[in-house]
Amino acid sequence: MREAEDRLREAARLETVGRLVAGVAHDFSNLLTVIVGSADAIRSRLPDGDPLREAADTIAETAHTAASVTRQLLGFARPTDPAPCPLDANVAIQGLHRTLRRLVGERVTVDVLPAARLPLILADPGQFDRVLLNLVVNARDAIAGVGTVTVRTAAAQVPPGRPGWPADLPPGEFVAVTVSDTGVGMTQEVLGRIFDPFFTTKGERGTGLGLATVRELVRAAGGHVEVESSPGWGTSVRVFWPALRDEPTDRPRLVR
Repeated sequence: MREAEDRLREAARLETVGRLVAGVAHDFSNLLTVIVGSADAIRSRLPDGDPLREAADTIAETAHTAASVTRQLLGFARPTDPAPCPLDANVAIQGLHRTLRRLVGERVTVDVLPAARLPLILADPGQFDRVLLNLVVNARDAIAGVGTVTVRTAAAQVPPGRPGWPADLPPGEFVAVTVSDTGVGMTQEVLGRIFDPFFTTKGERGTGLGLATVRELVRAAGGHVEVESSPGWGTSVRVFWPALRDEPTDRPRLVR
């Protein structure tokens, strides 16, 4: 009886949060529309080569990315079916690189290390971006002073019986996206709770929804999340996305 009551209270709490998120996301979306329109207007009046054009491009690009994240927030509050499609993780990460650099600020460096000959994955592009943004923000917040956030991609062949691998998730070919930081790291006690909704070590700055959302999105896509961390040695979060078996011939290319 006590457990059922706890579940009911948690469900009611999540419903309240969902309504709040929906309202905030709707208002924020309206503000982003103004920002995007203003940035596009400024950009259209600047000649090629003008030093301010790059700043206007960054504003417009970041606002468009934020608008995509806002749509995902609305999806969190009002769940809808994802729209997965063949996706090159390297290309998707490259498209977000400038936004990630702006996101972490001047004291943190973002290094992107894409693997060669990476298979495509089947994923919703907006949800992939949302996962990456959440992980990079968490990595940034774990760094007290200057430091580095590293985003790596790799092809991963998961064998049967891999330690810690979910019993209901078939092994096979995956694309691993790893976000590592040079931050403070976590104790085993904290590691055991990082995916609990509303659990946070950031005090009033944190919501406790970031990693919980990441795990739910990755699970829904047929993937898995692993975390390695220890105090003083930073943290690595590795996301396994299922590789696409039959790749299209007109796949996007990574621009180096």
